[in-house]
Amino acid sequence: MGELDWPFLGAEALACKAIPERAMRSLYEAVYPGVYVPWGVELTASQRARAAWLWSRRRAVVTGQSAAALLGAKWVDPLAPAELAYRNRRPPAQITVHTDRLLDAEVLAVDSISVTSPARTAFDIGRRTTTRLQALQRLDALTNATDIKPSDVEAVIAEHSGARSLLRL
Repeated sequence: MGELDWPFLGAEALACKAIPERAMRSLYEAVYPGVYVPWGVELTASQRARAAWLWSRRRAVVTGQSAAALLGAKWVDPLAPAELAYRNRRPPAQITVHTDRLLDAEVLAVDSISVTSPARTAFDIGRRTTTRLQALQRLDALTNATDIKPSDVEAVIAEHSGARSLLRL
């Protein structure tokens, strides 16, 4: 029996007999309900985003700083809650859920995970980050990873003219 790729859904691992339940409970811990990682591991921001997406049963879209991490941005806080666009309004601790309207062009796949596009990610980070300095740092890291342009973000703004916190952005 080899080590499982993680994070993973416990129910899926048990159903395909990849690991016995006793071994799963002794070698892995739940980071979110039903989502397991090896005991004692410290998750990166990308791993936390993937675990949160798995918690949604692969239905959510990863947004905000979590999307930035999956898009390759550096210096994303691994201890911050994962961010998802999802209909479940009662997420577990360490997951923040947004119910924003996403257009088809604003979602892409990164390693088979639904993630907001770089421009949409910048749009969300700019609106939701509390301090100007922090927003600039996060947007700079995203820009370095994805090469987005201000015109790309302006196109998203035009599509969501009534969105909250546009002045902050």
